[in-house]
Order: sequence, then structure tokens, then C-alpha cells
Amino acid sequence: MNNLTNYINQIVKFGINPNVDVENKTNYLKKLLLGIYYEYTIIDTCCDENLSKDEPEFDSSLIRKNIEENFPDFDFYYSVLDSHNIDVDPEVSVGDVLDDLTDIIKGFLIVNWKIYNTNKNDALWHFKFFMSSHLEQHLVDFLKYLKAKVG
Repeated sequence: MNNLTNYINQIVKFGINPNVDVENKTNYLKKLLLGIYYEYTIIDTCCDENLSKDEPEFDSSLIRKNIEENFPDFDFYYSVLDSHNIDVDPEVSVGDVLDDLTDIIKGFLIVNWKIYNTNKNDALWHFKFFMSSHLEQHLVDFLKYLKAKVG
């Protein structure tokens, strides 16, 4: 849990602070997201019998604005839907890296809030749920975008 909390605390800084001061932000963020992805694959969760408290609303537009300040070169990308099916004319969609990272950080802010305001099992359950239902695809798309853009 300590590694996960550390990764989350470092990643959410990019959404709550417009001027994160780290060397090579893009590579640093990539390493953090890879750490998060690893934690996702090894965490087993159980349900907690206690009811979860409702988390506060986190402002997506402010998070996105701070991300834009930290990563002014991030933009759009193409994604092949159903990439596991080999097709001569695949269906392609357009993704927005800033939107993906906003969703990732907003989800992690919720998990972080739950870590400190509910309990470990509730936070881990939400982390696994957010990742499996929504954030994992954004994270994978984001890493693929970085590989294509930065190398």
C-alpha cells in the first residue's frame, strides 16, 4: 500500500500544482504511471463491510488547466479500436492526452482521499474498480502516446 500511496501522491501533484518542479517531467510521469500499473496488477482487494463515505467533487477543469501548464506539448492521438482484430480498414478514434491524464489524476485524487478518510480496503477497492472500468485504458493509451511522441 505504501508504494501505491507514494505513486498516487506524486502523480496527483501534476493536477493540483501548475508548476511541478522535477527534472524531465514527462519521463518522471511515465515512471510513476508504470509503477501504478504494476501496483494494479499485484493488489488483491476485498470488500469492506463498512459503507464508504462519499468523496468530495474534484474540479476537472482546474486539474486539466494545471496539467496543461505542466505539459504544454501534450495533444491528441489516434487509437485503433479493437486492435486485437486484424482488419484491413480498422476503426480509429481520436484521443486527448490531456483529458486522459485529467481522468487518471481525478480518479487518483478520489483514491487518495479514501486512503486518508475511509480505510485501506475501501481505497483499494476503488483503485481496482477505477482502473479496471476506466483508467487502465487511459493509462495504456497515454503510455503508447508517450512512446510514439518521445520514443
